[in-house]
Amino acid sequence: MADTYIKIWDTYESYFEPLSAAEVGRLVLAMMKYKSSGTEPELIGNERYVWPAIKRDLIKDAEYIEGKRISGKAGGESKRKQNEANASKTKLEKEKEKEKDKISSSSCDETTTTKPIEDVFRENIGKLGATGQKALAEYVERMGDELVLAVIGKCSDLGGSTWAYVRKALDEAESLGCKTVDDYRRVCPIGGGRNLRVSREMPSDGDWLKNATHRRPLIKKDA
Repeated sequence: MADTYIKIWDTYESYFEPLSAAEVGRLVLAMMKYKSSGTEPELIGNERYVWPAIKRDLIKDAEYIEGKRISGKAGGESKRKQNEANASKTKLEKEKEKEKDKISSSSCDETTTTKPIEDVFRENIGKLGATGQKALAEYVERMGDELVLAVIGKCSDLGGSTWAYVRKALDEAESLGCKTVDDYRRVCPIGGGRNLRVSREMPSDGDWLKNATHRRPLIKKDA
């Protein structure tokens, strides 16, 4: 329990001056008892005339102290609630940061997977619109980036210059059940057909250009 005390104001000097030492002593003891227990003193001397003014000061002082106590308690409760709110807010912000980091990490992974392939496409094939980018990412997800790169490489070797051309080749690879680059190269050899030459059968009578000099010239007949 906190120690209690009474205040002896400087103005009390004018109260105590007319009183004897015994009367002042009884008055101070009465103040202490009233402050601690609220018991009204039974004063018999001249101090009883001063008591009402001192009692009023004691009541005002008690009200002031009680007001501070209530205010301090309310402030402490408010501070406690604020601390709890701050802790909850901090926890929520940390969770949001973790979620944001996960999304950022996932986004970085996707960029690492698809963006280089888009660059390869543009460097070797040509322009790639937003629809093509989305479709290319879907092919990468289904087939894997290595296989998609192999298809793009073959299309480049064969002179393909549009997304439609590459998409058709990707669909072909899927329909053939290609799972790896080796599968694709086995069923669709890269460059196969690029070096094919058209050959014509030579006339049976040897070098027709050489024999052409021995042919009879055509003579226009007069009408």
